[in-house]
Amino acid sequence: EWLRANGVAVTKVHPHGDYIHAEATVAQLQKMSNGVFQTYEHKTGAKVWRVTTGVNVPAEVAAAIDSFAGFHGFPLSPVVVDSKLKQKLRAAGAVTPAVFRKTYNVTDVPKTGKQNIQAIAQFQGQYVDDKD
Repeated sequence: EWLRANGVAVTKVHPHGDYIHAEATVAQLQKMSNGVFQTYEHKTGAKVWRVTTGVNVPAEVAAAIDSFAGFHGFPLSPVVVDSKLKQKLRAAGAVTPAVFRKTYNVTDVPKTGKQNIQAIAQFQGQYVDDKD
């Protein structure tokens, strides 16, 4: 109701009401959230809009919002890794499917065509720090 009252196009509502996808202009978002958005342009010409102040919405709306996503951080530039670097990484013990299978004792599993719903992530050189 709040979105539509502000002229925002609601494009999708999850069947259980868990999320709403909506499209709005930067001007609409600034008005609705009392946030200030800034345009940043990469040297490639790509542009992104980011909120620079935080957002503030009515209390009854805030109670229903879990996240205001897509307006913080910056996309990473693509990294091109040449074949020589790939070889060096493998030689240095980089994580490959073979290393993963050996480390976690995972056997080859035939593909079933079903969608995978599990994932495992490993970050080399990253550790838990109480200051984080």
